[in-house]
Amino acid sequence: MIKHYKVKLHVLTPIHIGMGDAYDPTQFVFDEDGNMFVFDTNEYLNALSLEKSEEFCKMASDSRNPVKVFRFFKENFKTVRDTISCRQVKASKDLCDRYNDICKTGSLSKEQINQFELKRTIYNPIKGVPYIPGSSLKGCLKTIWMSVFNQTHTKIKNAGNINKLELDILKGSFNKDPFRMVKVSDLYPVENKDLFQTEIKYAVMFPRKTDKEQRGDLTVSLEVIRKGQIFEGVIDLDDGKFIPSSERPESRVTLLSLSNKEGKVSVNGLGSCAKNYYWQREVDGKAQKQKLQNEFSYLKSIEASNMAFDMSFKDKLWKTCFPVRLGMHSSAEFITIDDNRNIKISPPQVKKPVFGKQATTIWLASSKRKPESPKGLAPFGWAMLEFEEIK
Repeated sequence: MIKHYKVKLHVLTPIHIGMGDAYDPTQFVFDEDGNMFVFDTNEYLNALSLEKSEEFCKMASDSRNPVKVFRFFKENFKTVRDTISCRQVKASKDLCDRYNDICKTGSLSKEQINQFELKRTIYNPIKGVPYIPGSSLKGCLKTIWMSVFNQTHTKIKNAGNINKLELDILKGSFNKDPFRMVKVSDLYPVENKDLFQTEIKYAVMFPRKTDKEQRGDLTVSLEVIRKGQIFEGVIDLDDGKFIPSSERPESRVTLLSLSNKEGKVSVNGLGSCAKNYYWQREVDGKAQKQKLQNEFSYLKSIEASNMAFDMSFKDKLWKTCFPVRLGMHSSAEFITIDDNRNIKISPPQVKKPVFGKQATTIWLASSKRKPESPKGLAPFGWAMLEFEEIK
């Protein structure tokens, strides 16, 4: 028997799920109000007059000075704006000012060009909207489940190979993987009146120890899904009733089960697993704070934006909704299996890498390329997954 669930993913902090693509300055312009308009370069060029097309061809042949090309797109945008398809992306004043300053200069260094290769979040090219891949959400849920299952059943610690760890947890067989019975659709945005579904943010790395200096050279420009966006999709759960017992997973994944009859953690219920993984778990009969509470405390200590759950989730939390973390810069503690972390904590230039059990840095989303402090900045990747069975 298959149960179908309608799910909503409420974005709590900026989320970036990469697709190996990036905007370059011939795909967007900023207007005087700081709005970023994204367009198809070929469509833009086809909309130009013959005179302007010839002007562009002459200009583009001079690869030594790309600033003229960028300036051309900016100066002629008004003439084609009503005849081409455009999508608006929210951008910070800091980015707009840097773009306008560069367009006014006569030259552009390679470093400056790289700063405007903005990493694009995954999108549907036909619909022209961002989406949450079902594979990303399913991977997040499976990591949560495997971590809790390992704690309560296989109890493997300090495994050196993540692939072998997964095989050991799943008893070395695809047939025994309960997540082969889980189907997660891609999630698409709910229509709303918000003009901007995405925005450009800087991912800025801060050291967790206050005596360490911020690495300003590790700032990255990203398109992110904005806080407050809602995505909808479907999760199907098959109980395997019609599969031969020899090929049926020993565990069955559910969404609703938060605890078993004895009141202990239910490995089957993803809500229960999420609570154990993110919030708290019992060790030798005593409740221990988990990663989410520790992150709340750390964010508060540096005066960053504390993404405490919205009051609208108060009565639903751990019942019909639970938090998930996915996408880039989600912090290694939240995307790995408990008791088996081996996080690279040494700088890139170190020849012999150093590994640890906890990250020594945190990535925060900023509107400025070089913020003075982490005050008010938000972490990446948090969302609330809400579900309702489709009868």
